Amino acid sequence: METREFIIDDENAKIRVDKAVASLLDFSRKRVKDILDEGNILVNGSPCKASYILQEGDHLLVNIPEVQSLEVLPENIPLNIVYEDDDVIVINKPKGMVVHPAFGHVSGTLVNALMYHCKDLSGINGVMRPGIVHRIDKDTSGLLVVCKNDKAHLALSEQLSNKTCHREYLAIVHHPFSHEHGTINAPIGRDEKDRQKMAVTANNSKEAITHFTVLENFKDYALVRCRLETGRTHQIRVHMQYIKHPIAGDPKYGHRKTIDTNGQLLHACKLEFIHPTTKEYMSFEAEPDQTFKNILEKFKERRFCMKRADVLSWDEYFMSMAHLSAKRSKDPSTQVGACIVNSQKRVVGLGYNGFPKGCDDNEFPWGRDGEFLDTKYPYVVHAELNAILNSIQDLNGCTIYVSLFPCNECAKAIIQSGIKCVVYESDKYAGTEANIASKKMFRDAGVELVQLTYEITVDVNVKKECAKLITAFIGFWVVYL
Repeated sequence: METREFIIDDENAKIRVDKAVASLLDFSRKRVKDILDEGNILVNGSPCKASYILQEGDHLLVNIPEVQSLEVLPENIPLNIVYEDDDVIVINKPKGMVVHPAFGHVSGTLVNALMYHCKDLSGINGVMRPGIVHRIDKDTSGLLVVCKNDKAHLALSEQLSNKTCHREYLAIVHHPFSHEHGTINAPIGRDEKDRQKMAVTANNSKEAITHFTVLENFKDYALVRCRLETGRTHQIRVHMQYIKHPIAGDPKYGHRKTIDTNGQLLHACKLEFIHPTTKEYMSFEAEPDQTFKNILEKFKERRFCMKRADVLSWDEYFMSMAHLSAKRSKDPSTQVGACIVNSQKRVVGLGYNGFPKGCDDNEFPWGRDGEFLDTKYPYVVHAELNAILNSIQDLNGCTIYVSLFPCNECAKAIIQSGIKCVVYESDKYAGTEANIASKKMFRDAGVELVQLTYEITVDVNVKKECAKLITAFIGFWVVYL
């Protein structure tokens, strides 16, 4: 029998003892009731009732009876193995499969299948979860990595802890979005009203961060791509419900009226990590199942019947304006443009790289080589700074679109201006000291960074004869009006 002791602080004072124990030990209310009924919860040396209200300074002692062990047996269950070597296995788990055995699910799990497939699995998580580094929910499909030995397990666990293991999910959610990307930074803990659920809460919770990008909007739904920065239980499901876009088909956190899919439309589509032995960067992707694809196709068919689909997205639109601004740059080597947008999707600033006002670009140098004063570098104003200086309103909370990732000097100006999101295209100077400094400042200042997964080109064709006629027409009215 395991014994746990606590001295009640102000955070856990003035609440019922059964709620406090459930929270402190992450137990279900049912399990806490059973422990209470057996007289295994003592306050200040005496058994207590569930209704006892804890006081600051109380000595809480919980005797935890041994949980009846389950025998985990190998089962010949087919596995969709994406990759395998002596250290790790990457599995594309189907929807409906439980990852590890538990009471109520003693067979048919991924662990049962792995034990049949593999002779050895890491034992760090015990006999119930051999090899399991991270898990995905029963009705969530997609990629997860399993370790065959303890060394690999420890290495992958450390990557998860350090947030260097990259995980992305596709989800179909209720309601279209008015914006294209965002970050949900909201702590997650046990739901105080329902211990079987998680919730965004300030009480006994842990940091939870989810980044998302809207891939497509439909009439009543949207397709989003989510990137986990943390790995809390039901994180994406809870976070999407929190922002009023619950995942379609989710029986626990979704709408009562939703798509009947026997579970949430959530798929772990991408997994990246450093191999624990070879140190090679590993990247894997997996498409969602046919049910997920069929639903998307139906949404697209309905959308095409309603309106024109081949329109520029907001990101494409504003990045195109940045590229159009870059056409004004006279720099012979690199032309950069920037476009600042407020929360109402209004352009409030444009800029390109060039010399300050009054500095003749025929007299100042454009070269990159030679003595410092004989190059462009001491004189050129970068596109981002020009856009900030040219802005027509307060920039707090705005987004800046820029064709090239900002240097460290522009990063300072962006942060000081109050801009909260940088959408960029090229990151060709990644790894340089200036680039590293920029990203460090952005991260610490809470500025979101979004790199577009595609490149935009803008072609401008001016018909000179038409331009002459328009000029002449305008001149006529200026003279005679």
